[in-house]
Amino acid sequence: MQWIQKTKNDLGSTSSLHLDKTMLRDALETHTRKLLRKLSKTGHNMGEPGISDAQFLLASCHGSGALGLVYDPAKACAWYIQASKQNHREAIYRAGVCHELGLGTRQDFGRAIAYYQRGARLSHSTCMYKLGVILLHGYYKHAPQARLGVSWIQRAADSIAQALPYAMHALAMVQLTGECDKTSLIPDTTYALQLLHRAAKMGYEASQCKLAEFYETGTWVEVDDVKSISWYTNAAKQGNPQAALGLSGWYLTGSNTPGVLPQSDRESYLWAKRAANAPIEARDYYAGEKPIELAVANGCYLVGYYSENGIGVARDTSTEEAVLWYRKAACLGHRLAMRRLKALAPTQEDTESSHTSRRRRRKTECLIM
Repeated sequence: MQWIQKTKNDLGSTSSLHLDKTMLRDALETHTRKLLRKLSKTGHNMGEPGISDAQFLLASCHGSGALGLVYDPAKACAWYIQASKQNHREAIYRAGVCHELGLGTRQDFGRAIAYYQRGARLSHSTCMYKLGVILLHGYYKHAPQARLGVSWIQRAADSIAQALPYAMHALAMVQLTGECDKTSLIPDTTYALQLLHRAAKMGYEASQCKLAEFYETGTWVEVDDVKSISWYTNAAKQGNPQAALGLSGWYLTGSNTPGVLPQSDRESYLWAKRAANAPIEARDYYAGEKPIELAVANGCYLVGYYSENGIGVARDTSTEEAVLWYRKAACLGHRLAMRRLKALAPTQEDTESSHTSRRRRRKTECLIM
């Protein structure tokens, strides 16, 4: 106790101690920045190329605003490119992402693919995965090369260095959808389902949602409402609109297993609304944005239908509310919503043509992994 009291007296008040910690942290950050810049430019010995690890770390700090540096994606991209020149694998991948999304540089899909190819040849798992999906689907106007694309996806999924749930998901789906029919990969349903379960247990929402759908419909597996609801719930908690729609459907009917999930129109309405309000963005690089857009459109239509018919919601302003949600669904090209709009609001039929043209101009955005 005497030692503790003496230490407190030596250090001063709590505010002084906090000030000392702040000053120490600032001094360490300043020293680290200077050291990183020096190593990035000259290396250990004058005249040598900068150390790639230092360049990568400096780029990461510029990209996140760490170490007291101002957030600057242009500088981050430039340092990633510098580190990539020395075959720093993660820097090569980051440089590819910068060019793919136009972060800190001009968007250039050709250069992005070139970086992914370099990274893939150096056995960078995510580069192999992204390159495989690009070649498989012909993203960015690249000529589709299914055989080579599936080969890269398979290598990414089998990578020992890093377990990639999104690569496992893609490898499973190419087998279950038949996309590998004209490649060297022989479809194996049992293996594909094992991959989906592995990815789902790692928390990958696309795999969780797909398994929930399979257990609900009896596709590839036996119908199991408990497993379906469980996987839908896990994915919905991560904001997946497809999973939210799945839960909405289960609440509308209720579970067949007593005590698992009781029927509730209100819960069904709320989960449909959650799907309708989800942002339209790709949540899985392999599938892209379209499934999310479709789920949001279906969610908007379902909320409109519930509002119109008073399912899970009061009917005080049901028609007005229904028209609002049908219009949102129509904006996304939902045909049934367009028909309901013609019936409920015939003077506003211009929504289909205007929003359909806008929808055609949309570009698929890809999720960075």
